[in-house]
Amino acid sequence: MSKYVIIADDFTGANDTGVKFSKKSIKTIVTTKLEDFKVELMNCNTLVVDLESRFDDKDTAFEKAYQVSKNLKSMGIKKIYKKIDSTFRGNIGSEIDGAMEGGKFNATFLIPALPNAMRTTENGNVFLNDVLLEKTEISIDPRTPVKESFIPKILSIQSKRKVGLVNYEEIETGKIKKRIDELFLNGCEIIIFDSITDNHLNLISICIEKNFKNENIMMAGSAGFAEKIPHIYNLIPKAPPALLIAGSISEVTRKQVDFLREKSKIRAIKVVVENLFNGNKSLEKLEIMKEVENRYIKNEDILIYTTDKREEVNGLFSKIETNGLSLEKISEEIANFLGEIAKEILEKFEISGLFLTGGDTAIKVSVALKAEGVIIKNEIIEGVPYGYFLDEKYKDIIIVSKAGAFGTEDAILKSLEFIKKESK
Repeated sequence: MSKYVIIADDFTGANDTGVKFSKKSIKTIVTTKLEDFKVELMNCNTLVVDLESRFDDKDTAFEKAYQVSKNLKSMGIKKIYKKIDSTFRGNIGSEIDGAMEGGKFNATFLIPALPNAMRTTENGNVFLNDVLLEKTEISIDPRTPVKESFIPKILSIQSKRKVGLVNYEEIETGKIKKRIDELFLNGCEIIIFDSITDNHLNLISICIEKNFKNENIMMAGSAGFAEKIPHIYNLIPKAPPALLIAGSISEVTRKQVDFLREKSKIRAIKVVVENLFNGNKSLEKLEIMKEVENRYIKNEDILIYTTDKREEVNGLFSKIETNGLSLEKISEEIANFLGEIAKEILEKFEISGLFLTGGDTAIKVSVALKAEGVIIKNEIIEGVPYGYFLDEKYKDIIIVSKAGAFGTEDAILKSLEFIKKESK
């Protein structure tokens, strides 16, 4: 997943914007550092940098935004959201200029409205609870009074860049891109968007996603439009793959595996059981782990199973028995191998859930993981319980178990669907 950075001018703004990302399961960190973000970026998907510049003079604010944006660009960050106050307090224009210059952006799309909090933009004017900004208490704020409502005029004082406007009528009539293209031709570098309702924000975000998401354009605005950013840039993480291990050789389980493969298009990994007894066990494990890695990279769910047909089971067991192994020992060795595979997968990859069918398989996997126990939560369907391991290491992984010869044809499919739903 690509990294995304928000540059805010105060701590509360940094937090109320960052939460728009974190509530969508995007790992987000807020920092007040103004340089060297390597550690933070390694440990999150969205970084919010608080400049603490709202009360600075315009030159200081510009320099902070410039240096942070320049630093981020040198680290390979290509997408930035310049968070602003929805009532235009602070050094809006200076910081946009600084961030654009530091990051070498060609333009900025400014969407300042927060309609759900009655902070709207209409014909380029800011309204607070349907009252022009200049006529509200913001105009007499003791530290950062804003005595102008028309955004182009505010920016003309604070920024050196040419400003353009996309009004709400153009947004409602599907003329957003046409208007943007006109403004670019006229040399505009900061384009302001009206927004009276949240639907206006939606229409703007759809246009950007379709036409401008890959362009060298900085986004700017309040927490309102920030909520749309994860969707525009595909930042919302997908649940990690689920791991399903079908060690049971029962006819019921084989039918359930066949149904799952048919309906979900999951590509299964079959254990060549004979290799576990002919000296090729290590090679078999290596081949399986290669296949698992290939599926994991593509974010595909992983199904590992042991057999397709009863005739295959009977023939295999007869062949191995001639080497002096009992049926009980053969079954135990297969279950042990599946436990080893499960342990290696969980140690190497993040998974969303673990489905186990077959009593021997379930207990051997638990032993391999050194699991102390399971907190049982409920049933997915009758006779198919789910829960979470007690162990801290695996406590976030859903564990589902099913007796081998139990359940309807769709039991494994329904279990997989449940894991994916719960892990979103």
